[in-house]
Amino acid sequence: ERLRMLTEIRTALTEGKPEGLRRIGRLSNRMGLHESAIVCFAEIKRQCPSDAEASYELGLAALDRKNWQTAESHFVVASNDHQFRDISELLLAAAKQRQSRSDVAERDEQRVLSFCYEGFAFYDRGKLGPAIVCLDEAVRLDPKQVLALRLLSRIRVTAPAPWFDATRALEEARRAVALDPSRTFPRSTIGLALLRLGRFADARTALEDAVAAGEVMHRGFNWYYLTLASARDGDRSAAANYLKQAETWWEQNRADRGGMPRCMWHELVVARQEARAEMRAFTAISRPD
Repeated sequence: ERLRMLTEIRTALTEGKPEGLRRIGRLSNRMGLHESAIVCFAEIKRQCPSDAEASYELGLAALDRKNWQTAESHFVVASNDHQFRDISELLLAAAKQRQSRSDVAERDEQRVLSFCYEGFAFYDRGKLGPAIVCLDEAVRLDPKQVLALRLLSRIRVTAPAPWFDATRALEEARRAVALDPSRTFPRSTIGLALLRLGRFADARTALEDAVAAGEVMHRGFNWYYLTLASARDGDRSAAANYLKQAETWWEQNRADRGGMPRCMWHELVVARQEARAEMRAFTAISRPD
């Protein structure tokens, strides 16, 4: 499999087409072949220095290598794209703090940013246990660290056992919204947590609020989760309407993943599968004999 992937990478590099390189780079990341992915994204960046996704991926790679200055330059570019802005600005701050860190001691702020970065890096690679440990530590050091709360609550409400904890996710997401009402992603997390707790009517209200306030890249999540909440609340018509909107969004954004980090795209794929299965089952149950 790795040999086949290397062959495809060589072919993509020979052809030099950014979309082919992007496809192979994403596939390499999903397979854990991160070095191969970086080769592809580096070539995209060479051809198009302003490419946000390539800059984001190369920034992550530079942080992994502790090359703070290079990471900073990549995240500056990635943060110019609204789809990568939130996480790129966090990682940009982490790179700057790491670059200026004292050899004698780290200030608490620097430590918090380090734990945030490491937590996100683990999350994006599917290593949920270490991600929660890092983000928990960031919140322990700074209870008002909004991004750590946002990431931590999302992991808790989407992770399998033993990390799943919808009650704690709900509390952390509400704290994130209270600290920074301008950010809409934790509103979606509140709705999802309520859905997982079986509070379907409350979940619908929260998710509808998230749709109204949210950026385009978050609407796919909200519509798929609204499909689930509406179906489980017994509202077949609303569920069908939300699924239709979600599938339209999917067709418009799946080619480039909507500019999402790997962890978010994986969650969206799972949410889509769950919503579609729920509607098939709901339609079968609702169909008269």
